[in-house]
Amino acid sequence: TLFPYTTLFRSVSQSRYRPHGSKDRQELLGVKELILSSDIVLSEAKRASFLRETFRAGVWTVFENLNPVSMVDVFREVPDSIKYDHWRDQFWYWFRDYRHGNKFLITSKREQDLPAKEDFTSNPQCHPETKVDFSGIRLRTDCPNVAHYLKYAYHPSFTSSGGEPIFLVSPGFLGIVPKSNEVKLTFGSSWSWTLFRWLSFVTFVFIVFTGLRSQQTYRR
Repeated sequence: TLFPYTTLFRSVSQSRYRPHGSKDRQELLGVKELILSSDIVLSEAKRASFLRETFRAGVWTVFENLNPVSMVDVFREVPDSIKYDHWRDQFWYWFRDYRHGNKFLITSKREQDLPAKEDFTSNPQCHPETKVDFSGIRLRTDCPNVAHYLKYAYHPSFTSSGGEPIFLVSPGFLGIVPKSNEVKLTFGSSWSWTLFRWLSFVTFVFIVFTGLRSQQTYRR
């Protein structure tokens, strides 16, 4: 979940997939590379002006998206807010018919966690960026107090270092209004995740202790 929403799209023999026709969706999802093998798909990819073949390995051919790929951005217009119930279906229909420039959909289990209209901006001078490591996602932005969407898979256990609410953005992204220039989003911060971590730690200590004790018994 800490990795980009998608970085690779693999097509083995799915003749319905058309790289050229899916350009908007690839950029929406932050897809930088495609791994392809089907002859039909390869032919389509070679004709796509925004793709470049980089290398081959066995039956696989890797193509690179020549356009800049950003994993975070600000909303260019106020998105449409929908009810939390059945958001998955509505997000799917939105993604299925997506074209560049379409309004985003947003939702949250708690309506008060959604941004206010004044939290959105059409300022083109915002240049946010993200960095991912094993501890979470770091968001750096020059536009605090403005609604951002991050192209990483949403999970309800995500929390922000500044206590900012995290909301859902179509087709399943993270949304946040950062209060400062730098915010860290951490995955698995709920009490259940903390409990599982402690159980894992205790189990690990028990296994190590049992192993050491067995070695001492064997030596005797």
